Amino acid sequence: MGKLLVVTTGATATFRPLIAATLDAKFLRGIVKLGYNRMVVQYGTEVPISRQFYENCVAQLAELKYIGVDVGSSRLEHYKLVVEGIPYDPQFVERFVKLADLVVSHGGTGSILDALRLEKKLVVVINESLMDNHQLEIAEAFSNIGVLVYASDVNELLEKVHEVENTTMAKLGPSVGGMVEKVILQEL
Repeated sequence: MGKLLVVTTGATATFRPLIAATLDAKFLRGIVKLGYNRMVVQYGTEVPISRQFYENCVAQLAELKYIGVDVGSSRLEHYKLVVEGIPYDPQFVERFVKLADLVVSHGGTGSILDALRLEKKLVVVINESLMDNHQLEIAEAFSNIGVLVYASDVNELLEKVHEVENTTMAKLGPSVGGMVEKVILQEL
């Protein structure tokens, strides 16, 4: 049986470089080699702008003849991999993250906590374009306690996916509130 990789770009600003990186042919070949047969990309709230960006990335893959594409449904199909793009969904955690074998996320604290509370393998990709951004500090703090792996640049994504796949990650534990508060306060 295959594995599910879930990508979340968050509920506010669409993290376009993360979408583009996960829809790169090299990345897709890499995750197939790791046993993934399904990827769900949550492309953001800026519908239809975010959806159009996602579909443009999909169309570029079709031009490479890597994947057969039905852009109208935001779904890619290849004999080894199905990729589905969806807009922001308030039930995303329940519908997708809960079922994921791996989560690739922007560095927002809410998305990080959603994955960690469900004890999912997690790769956080820092969005350096945000002003007064504390994503790096928060990701570093969680990485230091061994619960996630982070990429400070989208170009490191496939390498970090391999890293998290080959590492036994620590679990956050049931007393999430106190530990999270401590990590965030240390970084602010």
